[in-house]
Amino acid sequence: MGLVLCSNASMIYFALDSLRVAVVTTLACSLLLQACYFGCVLFFADVDDL
Repeated sequence: MGLVLCSNASMIYFALDSLRVAVVTTLACSLLLQACYFGCVLFFADVDDL
């Protein structure tokens, strides 16, 4: 996950040459990954209880 976030930040920074956009995009990507992980945990926990 760290590799994905670092590569995302570096690609955005070099493409747009803006540190602020790179930080905001990296934080948004991190939140999206955490939300997907949380959703998967809830889904598989619900399936196992059946």
